[in-house]
Amino acid sequence: MLAALAGVAALGVRLAQALSGPPEGWPVTLGLYWQIVGFLVLLLLAGALAYRTLAAFTLSYELDRNGLVPPTVSFYICLLPSRLNAAC
Repeated sequence: MLAALAGVAALGVRLAQALSGPPEGWPVTLGLYWQIVGFLVLLLLAGALAYRTLAAFTLSYELDRNGLVPPTVSFYICLLPSRLNAAC
């Protein structure tokens, strides 16, 4: 995740430098296109990895009358409209 964030930061700085100034002066090249695509892909990857990390830290076990319930992602279950979110 840190490598993806570092890539986002590096590409973000390069894009900010390339796209500074009026839009008429922006370069229209294939290299700039791939920088934008790479920035978006790395941003999406960093977001997905941050979500997975947060999900791993919020795993919890619950004990009900039937025994130990498998791990659930607490913050995700609270978003679902069901009987499971009564404890939220």
